Amino acid sequence: MTQQSLKPASLAILAILFSMLQACTTGTVTGITYGGLVQPPNEFCDSTDPVKHAACTPALQNAIQFAPLTQRVDFVVQGSGTCEKATLDFGDGSTMALLNVSTWPFRDNHAYFGWSGLKNIRVLGQVNCLGDVKSQLKVGHLPDGRTTFLLGFVPNLMVCNAVPNVQDVRAGSVLRITANGTKIQYGIPVFDASGDRSVTAPTTFAFPQMRPFSLVYKIGTQAVQGEVGPVVMRATQRGPLEICVNDHPAQLSDNKSEGVRIEIDITEAASLP
Repeated sequence: MTQQSLKPASLAILAILFSMLQACTTGTVTGITYGGLVQPPNEFCDSTDPVKHAACTPALQNAIQFAPLTQRVDFVVQGSGTCEKATLDFGDGSTMALLNVSTWPFRDNHAYFGWSGLKNIRVLGQVNCLGDVKSQLKVGHLPDGRTTFLLGFVPNLMVCNAVPNVQDVRAGSVLRITANGTKIQYGIPVFDASGDRSVTAPTTFAFPQMRPFSLVYKIGTQAVQGEVGPVVMRATQRGPLEICVNDHPAQLSDNKSEGVRIEIDITEAASLP
């Protein structure tokens, strides 16, 4: 057997050894847990009755715990080996790079502002790092963990008003907007959020394609018909959520209402594709 005939076999062995060495040095992200969550009052977990308290299972505790708005919570990433690069997606448009991590668990913290609701958390291995971990984290209002944003809408001299104290809605986010039956007086006509179903809006109205004297929900150029009850809206672009009245823009001064109660629930889009 000649030296030349050994070369292909030698190269194959070297390739296998290199692959095994790479596998040994490549890291893996394997999981994520949270610290600093709040457990709201619960009839089972707060009970002094042993029988009733037995229903406070870990699954129930995980389901009701939440991250309070504006307060920092801990993100604890589990893994093994050395990850050259992974990305932690906090589910609100913010991400963090994990670079050359070899000591596990990896810990950091994050605070949420503006929108409450479910956040799609993801840890994705990217460079010499395996694993793709997904989780959901409930972000809510103290003390009970409420995830619904409450708004009392009163018409004014603006056709559209941005929902205050929240950040822009990102494309891909899903909103559930629920208006109650409180009516708005548009001068003489009086209608609830659904508006006048019997006619089409004049071309002089702010939204001729929508019902006259109704509410319209708007993100950028995307507009959705308002209703009494829930309306589901998937954002197709980024922008502030606006609550609009479909009226003549020059005839807004005589619009009056005691205030329409609007509840907004949002599941934000993940930042990582």
